[in-house]
Amino acid sequence: MNQRLGPKLAAIVALLCLCTFQAVAANDRYLRIASGDVASGLFAQANAVAQLVNNPEAGVVAVAQLSSSGQAALAKLRSGGVDAAVVPDIAAHTAVGGDVARRGRPWPELRSLANLSSRALIIIIRGDQDVRSLANLQNWRIAVGPRSSDENNTITSLLAGLGLAPNFYRAVNADTNASPYDLIVRGQADAVVILANELMANERNGLLAGTLKLYSPGKYELERVGQIYPFTSRRVVDLASGGSYATVTSSSVLVARNDLPTAVVSDMLARLWLGAKAMADAKSAALHLPAPLHSAALNFYQEHKLMETDRAAP
Repeated sequence: MNQRLGPKLAAIVALLCLCTFQAVAANDRYLRIASGDVASGLFAQANAVAQLVNNPEAGVVAVAQLSSSGQAALAKLRSGGVDAAVVPDIAAHTAVGGDVARRGRPWPELRSLANLSSRALIIIIRGDQDVRSLANLQNWRIAVGPRSSDENNTITSLLAGLGLAPNFYRAVNADTNASPYDLIVRGQADAVVILANELMANERNGLLAGTLKLYSPGKYELERVGQIYPFTSRRVVDLASGGSYATVTSSSVLVARNDLPTAVVSDMLARLWLGAKAMADAKSAALHLPAPLHSAALNFYQEHKLMETDRAAP
């Protein structure tokens, strides 16, 4: 009799285990983090965030989801398709105020969780050009990254903020991996604008040889972009052989809806910033944000003394 019941008992035990597994899995919370495109590095950042905040022991499974652009990631977030997003600061700022050109409705409920990283706007021109202001670049062929990419949208927005609107120049939609040195030397572009914190060897050598030079935005231009995009920051970048370079920076930011639970936000930020190596980066996490801080994020940064000044959340 025992032999007859053995297979049945084994089947019952297996079924109970399966039901238990399914119940546990059903209780897991999937934290979905959308990102902008791959070329801009946004998906890599979203994936890094997901790995850091992933907490299976607490039933939180974080996953990164690739989108075609920061705007597409924000659309997913707004519709409830994801819980958070890693996007360019300008894309988030546009979402808050509404994209008039695309008839987008304002989204004042969007909230910032963290500034993840920033890159400098670098304007590279031919070495024999005498440029005293961005107005001198009118009608130039300017490489501004792949068409409709996050890189392209951010660069064109920053140039417009500095005073050079898209209709004042001829956009060259170069591939992300295209060398600024090659584009200029081969006559495919008169200027190249990139987002970076360092130059590659070709560009450094071109600057040393006088084949290339950098245009640093003037005081008025920097003041102008700061008024239009107050979350951007001025920075002097050390470009090695290129010397120091004063410019404006743009950041990738982690954002969410204002209804993301307080406990989820607090746990995310703790896992992001409270590691020994992460604390240095955390000191700028609450700065230069394009949308108000989530109330739980505000409390977190204040509690851990990671804010230079107190900021009230709406």
